[in-house]
Amino acid sequence: MTVFIVTRGEYSDYHIEAVFSNREDAIKYCALHNDDYEPCEIEEYEMDEYSYDGNVKVGYEYEYYASLIHGNYEERWDWDSEKPSYTVLSDKRVRVKKEENSFGPAFSIFVILDERNDEKAVKIARDRLAMINAANKLID
Repeated sequence: MTVFIVTRGEYSDYHIEAVFSNREDAIKYCALHNDDYEPCEIEEYEMDEYSYDGNVKVGYEYEYYASLIHGNYEERWDWDSEKPSYTVLSDKRVRVKKEENSFGPAFSIFVILDERNDEKAVKIARDRLAMINAANKLID
């Protein structure tokens, strides 16, 4: 199936204004909404052009950040603004990446879920952070 995308602008101003299933409606839209300063453009794309292995399962990946403050790793994220990204599901559902920044050691905690569930992701990340802090105290 072909779709017709009506766009406007260039570079950082480039944006999609409308999507149509036929060229005629896209042309009518442009005729009604065109202006001399920034005319509409019509781009044509084939839908479902790419095929994937039917066994690919996707989920949501959340990233949370913790940095060392006074000997304890503390949360450095705003729960309300975290938006997960899409990822391919695997058996490994939590990854921890240790890094160094200008303030010292820090961790990125990646939580991967089958469905979007912000509260569950926060709980898993906080549990993993508690494990990191407990292990850190054992080392000291």
